[in-house]
Amino acid sequence: DLENMENSDESYKLSYDGLSNFYNASVPIDAGIHTATLTYKENITITREFTIKAKDISTVVTVADIEDQEYTGEEIKTNICIKDGNYTLIEEKDYSVLYENNTRVGVASLGIRGIDKYEGEIQREFRITTNVQYEINKNEVIIKGYNGGDKLIIPDYIEGYPVTEIDSSAFSANSMHEHSMKEI
Repeated sequence: DLENMENSDESYKLSYDGLSNFYNASVPIDAGIHTATLTYKENITITREFTIKAKDISTVVTVADIEDQEYTGEEIKTNICIKDGNYTLIEEKDYSVLYENNTRVGVASLGIRGIDKYEGEIQREFRITTNVQYEINKNEVIIKGYNGGDKLIIPDYIEGYPVTEIDSSAFSANSMHEHSMKEI
């Protein structure tokens, strides 16, 4: 008779998924199907299943802006800051990332897919920039100069177009900074 239960630590046990700590059992927070069991004076037991739904990552989290990344000639992966309120999500625990078009100068994209407590997907873009000055002319790229920096890496493609020419004056001492980079 549950209406006459005594209110003491000794009168009942509450457990979730088989783990108990008298009336202070840890409530599950992970998405999935869970079991709650209430045992009163070791002779009355009530068990119920309940479901915790995963949060839709596209509606409950915020994703910090992704800064432009400098072209390296290699695949570029960014540091992403994703928050659910004050909680910072952890990659490969709360979400996974799939990159596309992240090896060339231009716009790269990434898909953020929820894991465990999160479901759904978010799409984001970031720019891959270069320190060379260039011009797009009739679906081909002409390198015009160099903006400086520690390393010069000339990409094979810029904005989806092949680099087909390096202007003969592109790297002369007098013209290194004369040309302005066109908007990507």
